[in-house]
Amino acid sequence: MVLAKGLVVKLLRWDRIYLVVFVAAILAVAAYAVVVFAPLIHLSSGSRISLLTNGNTLAISVSLVPVLVAGFNLLVVPKRSAPGRSAKISLGFSTLLMYLFVLVAIWSVGMFFTPAAILMTAAAVASLVPRRERTGIANSP
Repeated sequence: MVLAKGLVVKLLRWDRIYLVVFVAAILAVAAYAVVVFAPLIHLSSGSRISLLTNGNTLAISVSLVPVLVAGFNLLVVPKRSAPGRSAKISLGFSTLLMYLFVLVAIWSVGMFFTPAAILMTAAAVASLVPRRERTGIANSP
């Protein structure tokens, strides 16, 4: 219980934008795991197999793009402070890349990455909103 309590305290000290990007990355990894390991391919014999069992390396590697985009933003967006100009630009381009991937791959695996794209949008929009200066007791660490 102590470990979980310490983890919650560390998560609460993260910046809100980094937290949203972190959750988007978790959702992208979860979607990638579903795409690769879940039996999504329906064969003519009536059975279903996963992408990994099918051995389709092109689809597996292309599906890795949203995970890499979300992971890159984890490196660019600062954990404890507001994002700078480069992080805002990165969030904007990453949001466009995620939506482009979702639109191109919507008939196959794109729909699985839609929640991660929505959270990337939330992080990009939140990074553009100016912050107010904290005063008084709220300014204490």
